[in-house]
Amino acid sequence: MIRKGDKTTCPHCGEMTIVKQVTEMDGWTRKGEILTCALCGKKIADVQQEAEQTEKNDKLSALSALLGGETFEKPTVSLNQEDRRFCKDCKFAVRNAFVIRCELTGKVVEAMDDCKKFVKRENL
Repeated sequence: MIRKGDKTTCPHCGEMTIVKQVTEMDGWTRKGEILTCALCGKKIADVQQEAEQTEKNDKLSALSALLGGETFEKPTVSLNQEDRRFCKDCKFAVRNAFVIRCELTGKVVEAMDDCKKFVKRENL
């Protein structure tokens, strides 16, 4: 199995080369990843994504075994409308190019700050 960075003889130009991974495009649409010759640029092989993914999973499980723990799923965060009380979405947020200022308190706020006086903007 050929991988990017391997040294090999190119079947097209016959020279000793390093394999390069390139994104194959069809206009503006991404078709996939291919392995090419660094000298002539012609396709040598397709990238095998499954092998890389299993290699990544093997490394993760080896690290987990070393640390004596289990592998866990990534947590997902879902906010309902009551939890989305960010200053960037508030009626009293006054925006300009540099800062967001609260109209009620007159203080500079961050976009993801929240407060008890939140009122949702109409145009969201």
